[in-house]
Amino acid sequence: MSDLSSLLGLSGAALQRLGDAYERYAAASGIALRQEQEMKGQDAMETEKELHMGSCYVIAAIYRSLLDPGASIPLFGIAAGVYRRRGNSFWKPLAICGLNREWLFGQEAGRVEASPQEFFYELLRQYYLFNCGDENALGRMLEHAATSPALIAQSVGNPPVRLQEYIAFIRGDIDKVYYKGNAAGDGNRAWAAALRLLLQRTAEQLQLAQSNRFQWTNEIGLLPFEPDILATLLGFCIRIRNRGEIRAFVEEEEARHDSPALFLVRLALEMIAASH
Repeated sequence: MSDLSSLLGLSGAALQRLGDAYERYAAASGIALRQEQEMKGQDAMETEKELHMGSCYVIAAIYRSLLDPGASIPLFGIAAGVYRRRGNSFWKPLAICGLNREWLFGQEAGRVEASPQEFFYELLRQYYLFNCGDENALGRMLEHAATSPALIAQSVGNPPVRLQEYIAFIRGDIDKVYYKGNAAGDGNRAWAAALRLLLQRTAEQLQLAQSNRFQWTNEIGLLPFEPDILATLLGFCIRIRNRGEIRAFVEEEEARHDSPALFLVRLALEMIAASH
């Protein structure tokens, strides 16, 4: 059993209660929606209702992950299915968090260059597949990004981070292969510098949530992380050769200043271990 909840100063019992409540509410919402469909047919609000149900599964998965990383995987998967069914591209990071390679692999590469957010979600999908060893369109997307300064200057995800920071992390991951054996090589450390920045942005959001002491200590409406950053870390950690390097990165960071967002690296590693 994980003790990630204690690292964040959260009550395990409260997280269990919240996870149960959101999962039950999401399941009940699904039943109610199906009953409405049988009685009334299509509803103009149907998409909104179903996405609300999906968001409850996401919240339940986040709370569950802090107590039992493996238990969160199927919940992220259910949420991904809801968003995918409704044509909302948020399904891609959710499917990564659900470690659902089949869904991620089973479609054509998206043509998403005009929208920074859509580009980001497709980039995460292609990056995850790349580190799973699958042929994909990651190279084409990185080439497009290299010639599109206006695109990569846009902020994407939650917390908002410039797309170019995610690009730097992914490129650093790819490039470090060519600097193997040379720990001082720029390509070997570029991914670490980029990851440090991504975790810093996540830590800032986490610390802002924790500053609302009443809501944080009572676990009211605040989440310790968002799926975007977890999906990014899973894309890195899914490749076996990266796991030792990221464990060393965590040790270095803990010795340096112990970022409050480092628990996400541990979470990603524990989720992958639980899936085997």
